Amino acid sequence: MLTMEYQEKLTFEMDICELHKNRLKMSLTHIRPQLPLTKQFFESAKDVDFAFLDMVAMRFAKLQDTLRKKIFPEILRLTGDYEEDETFIDRLNRLERMGVIDSAQRWQVLRDIRNAISHEYENDLDKLCEVFNYFIEKCQDLLALWQNVKEYIHQKKLLM
Repeated sequence: MLTMEYQEKLTFEMDICELHKNRLKMSLTHIRPQLPLTKQFFESAKDVDFAFLDMVAMRFAKLQDTLRKKIFPEILRLTGDYEEDETFIDRLNRLERMGVIDSAQRWQVLRDIRNAISHEYENDLDKLCEVFNYFIEKCQDLLALWQNVKEYIHQKKLLM
């Protein structure tokens, strides 16, 4: 019975990840013609441009949080590899060994850039450009990671 409950939770959370992925991709599509972001972009950007940058940051964070807090634990439960007292880095390393993610270190890079983007750099446009351009580049890594996680779930037949 628990397996069915875990599968239902996994399906629900996968749907949420798909929503975040779709909104992230849509906001990236709006920003892409402006790349690479420059000081001139930030000096002349309209409110709608900033709203799309905010949406990129928010959906990136939400997708990463849902993977970390919801998807990864359910995968580990369904494969019998979940340990309650385990640190997150131990879970990441286990997920890497299982082939769910390709690199625990790459996950950490995504986490670090997500944290960097949350800082305010409005007084340092050079730093703002550097951080946002790198962040937008790394969005593709997170989207690829999500795709790999979905493929793992289907290959291992974790859902009925």
